[in-house]
Amino acid sequence: MAGRRYTAGEIGAKLAEAAGLVAAGLPHAEVARRIGVSPQTYARWRGRDARPAPRAPSLCPPPVPAADQSRAVAATRRAFPGHFPDAAAAAGFLFQVILPPSRRWGFISVGKNASSTTLRLLFRAEFGCDMTVQATPAHDINPAAALHMLVEHGVFTRAAWQGLSAPDLLGARGPGERICVVREPFDRAVSGFRYLCRSHRARSLWFARDRFRMNAALGFDWSRHPDTAEGFRLFLRYIAWQVETEGRDAVDAHWRPQATFIKPEVFRPTLTGRMEDMAGYCRSLSERLGGPPPDTDIRENRQPDPQQALRTDREARRLCEALYAIDYEAFGY
Repeated sequence: MAGRRYTAGEIGAKLAEAAGLVAAGLPHAEVARRIGVSPQTYARWRGRDARPAPRAPSLCPPPVPAADQSRAVAATRRAFPGHFPDAAAAAGFLFQVILPPSRRWGFISVGKNASSTTLRLLFRAEFGCDMTVQATPAHDINPAAALHMLVEHGVFTRAAWQGLSAPDLLGARGPGERICVVREPFDRAVSGFRYLCRSHRARSLWFARDRFRMNAALGFDWSRHPDTAEGFRLFLRYIAWQVETEGRDAVDAHWRPQATFIKPEVFRPTLTGRMEDMAGYCRSLSERLGGPPPDTDIRENRQPDPQQALRTDREARRLCEALYAIDYEAFGY
C-alpha cells in the first residue's frame, strides 16, 4: 500500500524472508516483488536498516613480481594479436582494469566517462560505506581525485599488478562483472577540450605536455583559443595528428577514442553504462552488486554546460565524426 509505514519488527521479518529468496538465487527486483515492497524500499532497508554481520577487513594483495606481470602482458598479446601493436599497449590496457579485494567486479576506467562517479559507487558496493577521504595530489584538477587514489593505496588494485592477462579476466580468475561506461563521442570531446582548457586556467601541470605540443604543432594560442569553437577545432585536429603520427594508444585517455581504450572485443563488458542515462546505469550497478542505488545524482567532477558555439559548430562535428567513427560504430551512437 502506498505510504504505508512498517514497524521495525515487520521490516526484520521481511528482510529475513528476502534473505532466503536471495540465497535461492533470485535477483533483488524479484525479491522486492515477492515480499511486497518497491525495489527502492527494499534497497533502502538493506542499505540503512539491515545490520550486516561484522566482517574481517580485506584489502588487495600487493603487486606480483615484475616477471609475472610481464607474462600476463605476453599472454594478452598472444590471445589478441590484432589489438595490441606492442607490449606497452597491452600493459596499458591491463593497467586500466581496476579490481576490488572480492573480485566481484572489474572496471575499466576511461577519462571523461563518469569514472569518478563509478569508483564512488563501487567503493560503496564493496565496503558498505561511503568513501569520505579528502586528498588532492599536486597539480590534479579533479576535485574527486581521491577516488582515483584508491588503487595507489591498496584499497583497489589493477589487473596488471595482479599478473592477470586479458584471457584471465574472462575466465575463473577474473571478475564476476566487467564494467565500463561509454559516452556520446561529440559530447565527450567537448568535455575533454574544456577540461584541457581548465588545466590551463589553473596553470596546472595536468595535460601540460599536450598544451605545449598543441601550441607548437598547430599554433594553438592559449591566450585566445581556450573554450572557443576555433580552439575546439584545433584540439580535434591535434588529436587526429597524434593518432596519425603516434597511434591511438599514445593519445591521452581523456580524449582517446573509447573503443580503442575499452577494447570491447577483448574486455567483453557484462555491464555497459551510458552517461546519457546515469540513473539507469546506477540502478543496474546496484542490482548487479547489491546495495541501494544513490538517493541523488552523485556525479563527480561535473563541468558547467559548455557554450552553445561549441555544440553547434558544424566543422567541429564533422571532424569529430571522422576522428571517433570507431566509437559511433562500436557503441551504437
